[in-house]
Amino acid sequence: MWQPVRHALTLSVSRFADAPDLPFAPAAAAELASALVSLGYAAIPAPAGEPTGAVLGAAVHSALTGPPEDVVIVHVLTHGELIEHTGSLYAVGSDGKHESTEVESWLKAVEDFRDRPLVLFLLDLCHAGTAARLSWQLRTAGGGARAWVLAAAGPAEAAFGGRFTSSPRRYCGDSPRAGSASIHPCGMCAWARSSRRLGLN
Repeated sequence: MWQPVRHALTLSVSRFADAPDLPFAPAAAAELASALVSLGYAAIPAPAGEPTGAVLGAAVHSALTGPPEDVVIVHVLTHGELIEHTGSLYAVGSDGKHESTEVESWLKAVEDFRDRPLVLFLLDLCHAGTAARLSWQLRTAGGGARAWVLAAAGPAEAAFGGRFTSSPRRYCGDSPRAGSASIHPCGMCAWARSSRRLGLN
């Protein structure tokens, strides 16, 4: 019987050039990485040190280039920046730059190229729910999606203290609860469609 190859990339940024530091980020990400390994996911090595925007973006895109039989979890814990006039959401690197970290581009890199793995994005960013409410996602709502999002906060909300990342049991084994402190309700449909395929319960 075919068994998918499972990989997980956990990324965090704790020190920033022009934004408040997130000192809890490395320990929270390490806890999540350990939980995913316990579920049979092979850890993808994260960049050393505090990743800049360019390094962060390159690490994510590299994780998305496996064969279509693979499944990948990509976790990102950092500041999120929402551009008001376009609605674009970016993950911020340690240097404050985010040109290569548009979250929608990560999703499209999976959906637009069907020879890539199934991917679940765990986004511990402010405004992360923006990535779960994109207009084109309605076209795959009935099935056929290859990229899903669990978001730490709604489109207009802040994420706090790494609580989403620090509660791996809420999405690694037990179905998440709508309205909980760690899982925003916008992630519930993504969970229902993706958890069985990704081996999370």
